[in-house]
Amino acid sequence: MKKLLICLFCICFLGAAPSFRNISAMSAVVTTDLHYTKNSGQSPLIIPGMAYADEITQALIDQVISMKPDVFILTGDNTNSGAPADCMELALKLQQVRDAGIQIILTTGNHDFDRSDPADFEDCYFDLIDPLDRDPDSLSYVAVSDGVVFFAMDDSSLNPEGEGQYSPASLSWLGEMLEKYSAYPMVYLSHHSTLNFAGEGERNSALAGLLKEYGVKLLLSGHYHSQNLLELDGMYELTGAMPLSAPHTLGLIEIRGGTADYRTLPIDFAKYGAEGLAEKLSREEEERGRKQAESFRALLQGDSQEETEGMLNLLTFFLKAYTEGMLGDSADRILNDPYYEKMIEALWDDNYGPWIKAVIENHPKNSAKLTVTGLN
Repeated sequence: MKKLLICLFCICFLGAAPSFRNISAMSAVVTTDLHYTKNSGQSPLIIPGMAYADEITQALIDQVISMKPDVFILTGDNTNSGAPADCMELALKLQQVRDAGIQIILTTGNHDFDRSDPADFEDCYFDLIDPLDRDPDSLSYVAVSDGVVFFAMDDSSLNPEGEGQYSPASLSWLGEMLEKYSAYPMVYLSHHSTLNFAGEGERNSALAGLLKEYGVKLLLSGHYHSQNLLELDGMYELTGAMPLSAPHTLGLIEIRGGTADYRTLPIDFAKYGAEGLAEKLSREEEERGRKQAESFRALLQGDSQEETEGMLNLLTFFLKAYTEGMLGDSADRILNDPYYEKMIEALWDDNYGPWIKAVIENHPKNSAKLTVTGLN
């Protein structure tokens, strides 16, 4: 008995990973950049859904509850400014998800600290989550659901103005956790992209290599407000679209053994939204589209009306495919369009041209659907 107690003490002291290896299946709904606010006076010109953030968020919450996933994941910018009232109201909405028996895993985002600090964030949200391990130096933690290990990383509180940053102590802690849970399927969560800046800056100089070393293949992030997929050395990073903007989607991940299947789904405002919400959003988006077209038309002045309209139609098609995560299917059509080169030239001095050229010519992939194998 004494020898058994000593062994048990050693296991606890050394922080050995618990045994939860047997996995039948688990599912997770994923969203990012809720930018939640109760302030209905927000301008809809940039983000049409911002004026209806409260209604959109409630529709999303109701849909998540009806889907009954094992986990609901939010990868940062949970509120629009970190205002205490918004944090508390969002926490109440997330409590509805917890009360439905759905585990919550969320990370920080830069906007979560516009008007609050890390202590405020912890007070607001950490009663909703079930961290298995905590980073003493940040709001990062490890959570587990049905044998899948999630690294929920705080890359925003240290420097909210940056593109994601960890202290050396937090990176060291992450390495320890990766070692501890290396035998299990692992998913890495952060607000800022990891693979988009792999090898750059304090945060990412060693991060991508560390994740690759321990076989992490699936990364989920946000920040860019559009659906996108990046791949590097067998690692796949999905950046999700924000629910407030068209096409108003969420992600669904189903993990069985070491295989993860991901796809996007629309938020069903007709079924879960408040009365008239779908119609209000449609009107706001049509108005934004009209004003956006006017702005782009001023930049896309061709040699004829036909050429101007051709470039405008192509740009509109590109933006739609980009926000829906369907550029992989659309790249050849865009590149072979007779107005492509003219459009790039017309937009070059306004930075749209270089951005579009880099995105479309860098082998874009569809990000609305993905299967990743070998998670463990």
